[in-house]
Amino acid sequence: MKNKFIVDTNVLIVANEDVNRADKDALECIEACCNEIENIYRDGKLVLDIDGEIENEYGKHLRPDGSPGLGDYFYKWIHDYGYNPRYCLRFKINKIGDSYREFPQDESLNTFDLSDRKFVALACAADKEPIILEAKDCKWLNFKEIFSHLQIKVKFINENYLRKIYRNKFGCEPE
Repeated sequence: MKNKFIVDTNVLIVANEDVNRADKDALECIEACCNEIENIYRDGKLVLDIDGEIENEYGKHLRPDGSPGLGDYFYKWIHDYGYNPRYCLRFKINKIGDSYREFPQDESLNTFDLSDRKFVALACAADKEPIILEAKDCKWLNFKEIFSHLQIKVKFINENYLRKIYRNKFGCEPE
């Protein structure tokens, strides 16, 4: 059985970054994001929402012609294969105000970023089977324990780099 993945937009943005301008840590993150995308092509299934909220967010940051980066290519691939159940599964998520019916009703998630709730809601709508891929949004680290407790799978593509970003941004370790 193929692993199922939900891809946060920042994974695709990082996959598009210029390797010639990246320091060692950023380069490792770019390579890891590219590897994760290639794993989805080869051995996984992408999970998206039926109403296209995630694709719309991708469209604000990626080029639909598929170039110049791997993130752009992935976006084009979604356009070409996103309705083929061999490659992609779609689930309904129901927007309620700034959140979703499927988003866990847990007090410790009250401060979780509203714009990222769609990824978590989608994982819940898909029976918590998909792995959410996260690359560069360091605030997700503050919720690592609660996601684990709720059996929501989040893979931090390069957690050491993400922790470094967090320390540089907030001057402390994640909660």
